Amino acid sequence: LIKKYKNSLRNKNGIDGWRLQIKFTSKREDILPYQAKFNNVYPAIPAQITFDSPYYKLTAGNFRTKNEALKIKARIKKKFPGAFPFSIILEPSLLNE
Repeated sequence: LIKKYKNSLRNKNGIDGWRLQIKFTSKREDILPYQAKFNNVYPAIPAQITFDSPYYKLTAGNFRTKNEALKIKARIKKKFPGAFPFSIILEPSLLNE
C-alpha cells in the first residue's frame, strides 16, 4: 500500500492540500498592495500571487487539511473577510515551511 501511495503521489506531482484565496483581480499591479499588506500583518504565513487566466490570485498558506486552512481563515477574517479555502495539489516540500 505504501508503494502504491508513493506512485500515486508521483503521478499527481504532489499531494492534496489547501490554500486560502485572499483576493483576485485581472491586473497584477492591483493585487501587489494586498500581498504587501498580508505579508506585513501575517509574516509567518506564506503568500503568493498566481496567474490563472484571466485573473491574478493572491493565495496564502500551504495546508495539509481543510481544517488547518479554516483555522487560519478564522484568524485573518477581520483584515481579509473575503478569504476562502480551496483545494490544490501541493509540492511535498511546501508543507515543511
